[in-house]
Amino acid sequence: MTYKIVCKKVELAESSKEKLLKKIHKLDKFFEDDTECRIGVSQQKEQMIVEITIIYKGFFFRAEARNRELLSAADECLANLDRQIRKNKTRLSKKIHEAGFENINTFIRIFKKYEGTTPGSINS
Repeated sequence: MTYKIVCKKVELAESSKEKLLKKIHKLDKFFEDDTECRIGVSQQKEQMIVEITIIYKGFFFRAEARNRELLSAADECLANLDRQIRKNKTRLSKKIHEAGFENINTFIRIFKKYEGTTPGSINS
């Protein structure tokens, strides 16, 4: 995955950014290398706000959490994203299997052959 960290109204030290990225790297097992991950960090009063958005083949996975500590907010986001990813990947796999395709990659390959584009690029 490619990562982009955007900080608003707060400065993050390099060590904090590294810890944050280390936590988010746990999601790499679900996605391919060309997947985009945007991480927004801001501060409102005494709370840190972490927003993580992942764009994968036309699907948007987004979570936002508020907490006094940056890493606690990141943990809440990751738990939410993990739940969303598992739910949607299972749902997509079931629909593709019901349509008679072996797996997601077969569906994408055939779709691209007839439409000239991938299903994910249609929403973009």
